Amino acid sequence: MEQTIPIILEQLRYTQEYKNLSDYYIKNDIKLKYNLKTVKKVDLILALKDTKDAKSTTEQVNIPEEIVGEIASYLPITKSRAINKQYLKSYQQQWENLKKDFFIVLNTICPYYLSGRGFNWEPEIFKEKDDIDFDKVIQLGAKIFDSDTLKKIEKASDLEDYVEYLIKFDNKILHELAQITVPYSTIIIKYIEDTWYEKPKQWYNDKTKTKLPLLKTKKYIKVDNPFMSVTISQSLKGSRINIEDILFASVALAVDKTRTVDKYDIISDVNGILTLEPDIDNYST
Repeated sequence: MEQTIPIILEQLRYTQEYKNLSDYYIKNDIKLKYNLKTVKKVDLILALKDTKDAKSTTEQVNIPEEIVGEIASYLPITKSRAINKQYLKSYQQQWENLKKDFFIVLNTICPYYLSGRGFNWEPEIFKEKDDIDFDKVIQLGAKIFDSDTLKKIEKASDLEDYVEYLIKFDNKILHELAQITVPYSTIIIKYIEDTWYEKPKQWYNDKTKTKLPLLKTKKYIKVDNPFMSVTISQSLKGSRINIEDILFASVALAVDKTRTVDKYDIISDVNGILTLEPDIDNYST
């Protein structure tokens, strides 16, 4: 069988060094490890050869703690049942790490997604030193500049107090990060309290108001309560939910096409259902 890039990436994902990473993160790690500008097929082959532990982990599964007991209950009632339950629990930490990584990416790129244009605009995101996780945003592909001099910041120690810094991402990188899939079967995005004085019309289903696809055309995204709650279903989509699905669905809670989500807070995380509250400024003009 020909060693295609997808096959090599999948083999890398089964090694200890790149275990369970998305294609983007594997390539990014290889870029940093070998000091590359772009990652080609030959670089992936070299990385696979260099991995110290290439033992397959195809039988290792990441599952939420809530369903470990349920799965184990279907195993034979023998000594092996207890062993299997312990085996499944040993991967709980991997599951937690996966959820943590996805949430960091989501909250890093959400301010760059405009409710009426997606990533197709020129955002200027400014943050001060204490609000910048330097290593993380650099790892994700951002560039950081002094907002006054536009000097590129090369290391965390160059950041100063009381100075605003411009955090920039190439549009291509934002689109790649948005394709990262999330470890949930259902995601609900909602406001806990109804603070609307007057709810607007559903502008996101009017092609004269948005450059994005109309929300109603995405059958796996359901507006439960206009401008209050929306649900994304993996089963209706037929494939894994990704970060872009969350960003796109969130426009259902924005007053118009000019809004962004500053961050998401977790309301609940139970049995594969994640409920988020977006921080959207729906009141400024």
